[in-house]
Amino acid sequence: MAKRMLLLLLAFPASVSASQDFYVRHVVDYKFDTAGRSTVVNHISLTNKIANYYADRYEMELVGENPQHISGRDAAGPLKITATTPAPNTTRLVTRFNTPVTGLDKTLNFTIQYQGRTAVRKGQVWEVTLPKFSNSSALDDYSLNLIVPPTFGQPAYLSPPPASSAGHSYVFTKDQLTQGIGVSGAFGNFQTLSFRLKYRLENSSVIPLPADSAYQKIFFDSITPPPDSVTIDPDGNWLASFTAGDITVTGQAHILIDPLTTFADAPPEKYLSPTAYWPSTDPQIINLAKSLKTPRKIYDYVVQNVNYEYSAERKGALTALSSGKGVCTEFTDLFIAIARAAGIPAREVNGYGYTTDPGMQTPIHSWPQYWDSARRIWVSVDPTWGKTSGGVDYFSKLDFNHLAFITRGLSDSQPSVTTTDIQVSYTSYRDFPALPVTAKWQPPLILIPYIPVFFKLHLTNPNSQALYNNPVTLPPYGSTTLTTQFTLTQPFDFTPRSVSLLNMPYNIPATLFLPWQLGFAILISLTIISGGIYFQKLLRNRHLRR
Repeated sequence: MAKRMLLLLLAFPASVSASQDFYVRHVVDYKFDTAGRSTVVNHISLTNKIANYYADRYEMELVGENPQHISGRDAAGPLKITATTPAPNTTRLVTRFNTPVTGLDKTLNFTIQYQGRTAVRKGQVWEVTLPKFSNSSALDDYSLNLIVPPTFGQPAYLSPPPASSAGHSYVFTKDQLTQGIGVSGAFGNFQTLSFRLKYRLENSSVIPLPADSAYQKIFFDSITPPPDSVTIDPDGNWLASFTAGDITVTGQAHILIDPLTTFADAPPEKYLSPTAYWPSTDPQIINLAKSLKTPRKIYDYVVQNVNYEYSAERKGALTALSSGKGVCTEFTDLFIAIARAAGIPAREVNGYGYTTDPGMQTPIHSWPQYWDSARRIWVSVDPTWGKTSGGVDYFSKLDFNHLAFITRGLSDSQPSVTTTDIQVSYTSYRDFPALPVTAKWQPPLILIPYIPVFFKLHLTNPNSQALYNNPVTLPPYGSTTLTTQFTLTQPFDFTPRSVSLLNMPYNIPATLFLPWQLGFAILISLTIISGGIYFQKLLRNRHLRR
């Protein structure tokens, strides 16, 4: 007589146990529609490996999933499925078979379908997060297919990276999904974030504004009151000068996942020196750098050896190394110190990390960048979030939620973010048409033959965005003065002349020639008059001597 067996599968991510008497194959299709709703179809295959055992039902627990509209089917027709809630955030599905799985090598194929998690639309991006799978012993074969509509766009990032893909379908294997992490990803080309920053200045001062980088493009809606001037420092920060008072800055940022390789950035050679917070010449740091060597290994080391613990005081790389704990600044400082000791240029970015995790919501977030010499770009990574996100890979690609305010590399503490009144949210895309640069020539007072003179060109950016006219970059509302030299070598040639800067010609007005022309004419006239008087006197004297 055959013995009945209850086949129990606990998935996503509860502990699991399955009979060694059945070969279990499980394929999950997680399919999203254009509204972000998901349909989850579990394709399950049970093959009996022992003749005197059979299974008449299948139990599956879903943790972190709230299935709706549950149904099942096998070759004989619909299956009866009972759903219960044995624990918070846990659903147990008991599926009873129409025909038990009996007989050696007999196989039963069936499906369990339900509506699962929805994708979340955030600004211009669709984000998906699929449940975890924790115990590989439950299933002999397992894979997950993530299927999204073309309207989602291309994946900005997927963690872990899929084993394969075709069109808008992405395949994840058992080995990838049994590491205690789920599938997370974002689809879209860029994200749009709106920001509102407030500052209070007791005295006239300079504050850094959010600036363009290879990862973001900044557009200001308003800066109230307007800055007295805006300049660019060697790290690429936009420094705005204000008098004392309250300043409000609003605008929109377009965030990219892949850095722009065409963005002109600071030379990497400047970012290898040791500092107080980045002691790259310390023996402990040097020894680590010798064994780690690559940015990936440095990132993994920091994630694995530093625990997140809130502290209001920045302590630097050595304290992070000795204590094994810290906040985002310690994760960042340790990464930069080791990278620089390994000869890898590295620097710090301070900004805002948009997160819904209450434990991670801080006014300012810090993350490092390293120089990729092969691609010749600065690459942003976030070991802090790599530690606190439960295994999401923030090395291979960042996300759309990092808005940079400042970059620090020459100094480990300047410039500093001087506001804690920060509001950031997702917003819809808006176009910001750019006005042409305002140009004003300042000619010299006079042109004198063979004496060099200088023409000045004053350029002002009237826009709320930066203008890039190589070789001059103008930050929003910024200005600069360029000069060119001119020497008049043909004083009696009165044909029109011009000088140019940045392909902007300036026709030299005839009025600049008049002073020396008049002066020359007067000089000639005086010379002739003086000569005439001289000769008259000379002739008169000769006449008297006779």
